[in-house]
Amino acid sequence: MKTTFKIVVFLAMVSVCQAGKKPAISAENLAKLQTVKTVFVDGNSESADKLREKLESWTCLKLTNNKTNAHAIMTVEERTKPNADLNKVAASVTITMPNGDQVWSRTKAGEGFVHSGAGMAAENLLHDLAKDACPGWSRRNH
Repeated sequence: MKTTFKIVVFLAMVSVCQAGKKPAISAENLAKLQTVKTVFVDGNSESADKLREKLESWTCLKLTNNKTNAHAIMTVEERTKPNADLNKVAASVTITMPNGDQVWSRTKAGEGFVHSGAGMAAENLLHDLAKDACPGWSRRNH
């Protein structure tokens, strides 16, 4: 019985430690992501709108309104998270190459008293995306 309890506690501790880390991206997907120059943002939500609004100033990527000419498609899904005190939104992004290869995926949350939190979620996603897609790029440069 003690051994089972120790195993459960250990697994719980490992999952808590891993919860704060972003998912690893394979070297192959990282290389594919770094070839992307233009992105079509596919989604009809406040998070998708915020990503469109901030993409070019927060990353090295350019926004395109032409899905067929885009180097990649960024699919955006949004979920509201119930909370009594704050508005919370979780936005999920998946970046897919024209051949169907999914090269990047992430979910981030945002919150706010007055606003929905979609802007914060979008900024958190773009921060991670810029690190992976735009090596050496800095917001200060643009």
